[in-house]
Amino acid sequence: MRDRKYVLFRFSPYLYKGMEEYLNEQAERGWELGSAGPLAGRLHRTWRTDLRYSVDLIPRDEGYRREYFDLCRDAGWELIETLPSVAVFASLPGADPPPVQSDPAVERENFVRAMARYLIWTGLLFAAGIASILWLRGEIARTYSILATPLYVWIYRLWLAVTADALAAMLALEAAGLLAVWRSARTQEGAPVPPRWALWIDGMGDVLMWTAMASAWLMTAAHWCFTRGVDLRMALLTAALAGAVCLVLALAGQRSGRRLNRARRRLALAGVLAIVAAVGLYLILRQANFMGWRLWYV
Repeated sequence: MRDRKYVLFRFSPYLYKGMEEYLNEQAERGWELGSAGPLAGRLHRTWRTDLRYSVDLIPRDEGYRREYFDLCRDAGWELIETLPSVAVFASLPGADPPPVQSDPAVERENFVRAMARYLIWTGLLFAAGIASILWLRGEIARTYSILATPLYVWIYRLWLAVTADALAAMLALEAAGLLAVWRSARTQEGAPVPPRWALWIDGMGDVLMWTAMASAWLMTAAHWCFTRGVDLRMALLTAALAGAVCLVLALAGQRSGRRLNRARRRLALAGVLAIVAAVGLYLILRQANFMGWRLWYV
């Protein structure tokens, strides 16, 4: 019998009640949350039979947040993980604490606010991705004619088409998930508990969105460097060095054996992504040039 497992753990803040229900179902099956990252969560085997979870939106004010965590601790809830705008609590051994938030009106107000904030940021990111794709397609159309297009330009166009399809799939998944949440909100008080499939659709939609956004922005930045005569090797080296600096800042002063806090984890993740993107793009372009496609001189 395995003692740990990894699961997709990507929930939008307004779906925090669905996250709570999922964690409580896992607790009934003998699993407890060990840690959670931007995309995945790690669950450990537990023999506790009284384990319960409560998930709540956390205030932005740092002073009020500490007071809020202390009150939850006094009530029998232990803070085990903080995600963007969300706190995950577990019941203390032997305790039977009351719900963290028992007022349906406050729950509904927090849910509506979190959902509105999520829709605004998602809409802005989606618009930025579409703008990058349209700009790059226009640049390619102005530079090359359809009848005399090199092979690598067709590869660019294929890449753009895949990126656009990923954004369209993300939009469809998000729309289906929002529809399910809206239907649940009509029949439930407080913050609604969406169906399980809506949670996974939301997670997969976020993965597709960030993958497509990274692809579109990398292509746009690389094409801008190429058309402006910027040495792409220096640009990639600068990105890798910036990622290394982020890693150093995230790990500086960290005690051995202790977990990174949320700010340090975000900084470390940004550093790792910058290094991986720079090295990966450099290797792809080197291999493409070696095969004779001459994407860019690197």
